[in-house]
Amino acid sequence: MANWAIAIGVNQYEFLHPLKYAKNDALHICQFLENEAKFDHIFYFSDDSPDLDGKTTKPFRNNLLKVFKELFAQPFLHESDNFWFFFAGHGILEDGIDYLMPSDGDPDNVANTGIAVNQVIQNLRGSGAGNVILALDACRNQVRRNGTTRSGEGIGRETEREAKIADVISIAACSPSEYSYEVDELQHGAFTYALVEGLGVQGRCATATKLNSYLKYRVPELAKTRQTPRMMLDPQEKGHLILMPKYADKFDLEPLKKDAFKAHRDKKLDMARRLWMQVLAVDGTDYEAITEIEGLAVERYLGGSPQVIPNPVAVGTRNRNVSKSPESNPLILDLGNGVALELVKVPAGKFMMGSDEYDNEEPIHEVQLKEFLIGKYAVTNAQWQSVMKTKGSTNCDKKFQRDLRPVVGVSWHDARAFCKKLSQQIGREVRLPTEAEWEYAARGANQSKGFIYAGSNNLDEVAWYRDNSGSVTHPVGQKKANELGIYDMSGNVWEWCLDEWHDSYTDKPENLKKQGNQAWGDLNIDNNDNRSRLRRGGSWVIDAIICRSSYRSSNGARNQLNYLGFRVVFVSSS
Repeated sequence: MANWAIAIGVNQYEFLHPLKYAKNDALHICQFLENEAKFDHIFYFSDDSPDLDGKTTKPFRNNLLKVFKELFAQPFLHESDNFWFFFAGHGILEDGIDYLMPSDGDPDNVANTGIAVNQVIQNLRGSGAGNVILALDACRNQVRRNGTTRSGEGIGRETEREAKIADVISIAACSPSEYSYEVDELQHGAFTYALVEGLGVQGRCATATKLNSYLKYRVPELAKTRQTPRMMLDPQEKGHLILMPKYADKFDLEPLKKDAFKAHRDKKLDMARRLWMQVLAVDGTDYEAITEIEGLAVERYLGGSPQVIPNPVAVGTRNRNVSKSPESNPLILDLGNGVALELVKVPAGKFMMGSDEYDNEEPIHEVQLKEFLIGKYAVTNAQWQSVMKTKGSTNCDKKFQRDLRPVVGVSWHDARAFCKKLSQQIGREVRLPTEAEWEYAARGANQSKGFIYAGSNNLDEVAWYRDNSGSVTHPVGQKKANELGIYDMSGNVWEWCLDEWHDSYTDKPENLKKQGNQAWGDLNIDNNDNRSRLRRGGSWVIDAIICRSSYRSSNGARNQLNYLGFRVVFVSSS
């Protein structure tokens, strides 16, 4: 689960009266989200916020709109992810529309100098995040720099209507007819101070409902006057959303589970999966959540006679892919009995293989490859049983044997036997990927954005590994895909490659650099051979650095381990 946030605080205005502590409030939110909530990405905009990658972060209108346009151009988050938006500054209601006022906002030309809250909501929804929280401390006294004031109601009502339509949780610092106050003793706004308190160790508000209750009594207590925060929780099930997993307990999870079961009964499968993923964010080993997520995925599988169907409608993976790049010509091999094996076409090209991180990843060298097809996911237990007619992962604990988890406990010889039998069934060459094919696909081939891991620089977005796996494998395809639409090439399970192990690339033959689709090493061996074979990708039991796309490791070919599986390659016919 990924967590992103934008925090904006404006003290100094060109045409509006300056505020004292809006900048402090935004910084306070950023520090809390980074240090306590452990957010992955936080964008901070204020009067004197530092530049980011050489670009200004000052909160004037054109800059903020440019950031929104670039950041939300395409969905990049997953249905189980969270996006928080916080604004502290002036807000103005104009012609029935709520506006946030950037530093150059003009109260006499609001429509052309403010930023409509509805526009912000639509941008946040465009992130792809399943859970969006909008927190606004923008109900000020609206005094111009010349001392005159604007009369009438403040922002809030239109924001609540738009938030309800967009399925967003909105939190306002006060009611539209009230003001939001800054407290000199705190050097913060009363609302923001209470918000951080409530989410933190003092309030320990795990859910939206608990936070709502906390704010209603704490904000007026701090403001020492009438200031009534408003949280839009419609439908009421939104109140069950887990805001702070570290403070959640089984009593917080029960309403969420009931909502998930109801969504499943009502055939709202995407919603049900999103809710179960929230449960897993709190307890990664929750049996009900794991079972239900697997069941939801099974419902999407198609049955039928074995055939290869080019460019089909997505099967069993609807709304899974959150990569900014579209999936690249997926194929589906229907294995029968409701089980399918999906493939992704990897285009011909060349790339720089290896890295200078470890000696065995050196030297970095160019490799050329022809087009091939690779498994969209690691081979699952269900797929193993469909092809081999035996249950998958039988030499491992039962928790590893569920249908949509990757098959483990298979040796290199076992994996090749699967490929051979599948080849016989469909009349087409199927094999393990060469090490070069594996790394080229993991890096995203000609769509590569240069990520450290397969699809991201943030491992939690794309992989199950030691810090988040709960010491077990997970159903395939739950994390973000890489640039080609391939899943789990970092983490979850190590994956066998065809090649024999070599300590580095120093002695790699020149012809293999020009023919990356050929394996390096002897393949004409019997099942008693235990020479070391390549494994790639890291696993559920491994630290982050080992899940890098360039990391190399090996095992004896006869080893059968509960963190070692494989995916298949088809030689392209095009």
